[in-house]
Amino acid sequence: MVSHLTSLIVQDVVKISLREFCAGYVPAWRYIDPAKQGEISRNTRELLTDLSRDSTGRSLILRETQDPPEWVLHQNAEFRRRQKFYYGFLDRFIAKKRGEEDQPQSPFE
Repeated sequence: MVSHLTSLIVQDVVKISLREFCAGYVPAWRYIDPAKQGEISRNTRELLTDLSRDSTGRSLILRETQDPPEWVLHQNAEFRRRQKFYYGFLDRFIAKKRGEEDQPQSPFE
């Protein structure tokens, strides 16, 4: 999910729906059972919503509409300049969501 999100930002995608996002990072999306698609969509929606509520996450993605859910991806030179920082932030964000312990952060990240 993180790789897909960052690739969309780098590609200057401005807005994306939940369905488009899921189809982009799950290669066989159209062949997956609708019940499994629903499960993946719910989990992805929760993660993207939580990310857009985080103070640093908001500088990457912002929830625009509720139904259907759509997000605006922030396109700016700041992301490109601080890519390493954002990749580290996203890795820690996902690790926290998985319940993994926070690793000490290097002051150089």
